[in-house]
Amino acid sequence: MQRDIERGAPRHKERPQSSAAFSSPDHPSVPADELRRLLSDLEEQHQRERDAFRQGYLLGFTAGEETGYGRAENDMAVYWAAIARKVRATADMPSYRELELVRWDGPRERFRQARPGDRPRRHERGVA
Repeated sequence: MQRDIERGAPRHKERPQSSAAFSSPDHPSVPADELRRLLSDLEEQHQRERDAFRQGYLLGFTAGEETGYGRAENDMAVYWAAIARKVRATADMPSYRELELVRWDGPRERFRQARPGDRPRRHERGVA
């Protein structure tokens, strides 16, 4: 229906206007001009309510967007802080070469060489 209104289509079929009064057994007579005025007031009220709803919706949507983006920024800051701690911890670790020196008590290639305090090996003791 809104699209019809935007295209310029009439809201309803035009009715011939008469000044005859509306009456029923339960209601007193109301002149047609008074009915038109009441209907016009009702349409204006409906339009005001739609405008107020639209304005409230947009304000709520904007506030929700701001809140959501704020939370997302906070979440990202927390996640990035955790990643930064991990990167710093990794950067502070000894290098592979340093670990090898500690593990093999010198370069790996010299591991089989005798060191002070080692027991003599079989071939050095003369045992076959």
